[in-house]
Amino acid sequence: MIKRRRMPSPSNQPRAFIWASIFWQARQLIDARVEDKIIAAAWLATIGAASDGMTRPSQQPRRVTYPVIEEWFVRHLLSLAPSEDGQSLGDLFIQRGVLKTIER
Repeated sequence: MIKRRRMPSPSNQPRAFIWASIFWQARQLIDARVEDKIIAAAWLATIGAASDGMTRPSQQPRRVTYPVIEEWFVRHLLSLAPSEDGQSLGDLFIQRGVLKTIER
């Protein structure tokens, strides 16, 4: 929630609160140690994708915005979660409005 040297901008604070509550609720759904590890791994993969200039399927570069980063993060997180936990996390993301549908 808090960046290394400063707080998120006021316009991003609601987004930070939403994600903090999602992570807390996710810890209630699955083993906290497992959840913490997959969140960290998904975030590192997301940062790596953003820094490498990840592109759309059409290979056209796109601007990296918060919604884009969130989409990449959710996809990495769901791909890393054990299948039974992935369904629970996917349902949580849909419930919280972060994800529209789970791709099968």
